[in-house]
Amino acid sequence: MLEAMLMCKKKASGVKGQPDVGYNFDTDRSTGKTAIAVANLAGNVVAPPVALAGYSKALNEGNNNFGITPLTAMDVGTGDFTLEFAFYMTNTTSGYSIMFFGDNNGIGYEIRFANSGYGDRLQVSLQPGVGNSNFSVKATRAQLANKWNHIAFQRSKGKVIVYLNGVKQGLAINTGIDYSVSEQPSAQDISGTKTLRFGYTGLAGSAYIPEFAFYKGVKYVADFTPSYPLVK
Repeated sequence: MLEAMLMCKKKASGVKGQPDVGYNFDTDRSTGKTAIAVANLAGNVVAPPVALAGYSKALNEGNNNFGITPLTAMDVGTGDFTLEFAFYMTNTTSGYSIMFFGDNNGIGYEIRFANSGYGDRLQVSLQPGVGNSNFSVKATRAQLANKWNHIAFQRSKGKVIVYLNGVKQGLAINTGIDYSVSEQPSAQDISGTKTLRFGYTGLAGSAYIPEFAFYKGVKYVADFTPSYPLVK
């Protein structure tokens, strides 16, 4: 009886296959179902300070902006998504270090190291200007600096989820220090993005990113081991 029940039990699984949007900066190619262009790459794709297996070059964000077109490529409205990439951050000082930015009048994707008010922690948000819509992981900037890390920023059924180096994270709200909850509510409609880019003016220090992938769905449903390149 138990064996029959186990055989009938459905296994949770995320989206698989080619991402909806993606770009490999090492090979200079769009990797998703929707072809995109990334501006300002000339001279900014270099050998990173430390190699990451699967790549020889990476985008060096520095203080530059790298706009993505078409802007509608990552439009999911209020739906599920997964945005993932590996990063190497050299900056260990305070101040905002925004690695990815998507905005529609204050609503959109954002992955950043926050300022000292947030303890210089890695943070994600879909409404950056509203405190209780900003979520921080426990790892600080200093703990993540000068080594390769992988982040997967997801929304699943109206809940934000973050995997750091393949491990599901507890998420503190705003400047809080409570990491006991790993899925935080976030129902923002991010349709009609007006800005979609890597880097942000004022980025403190340098972030190196070899590739990113975006899925209109949830890719990860359990802890995992990141592998590269993201899109084979």
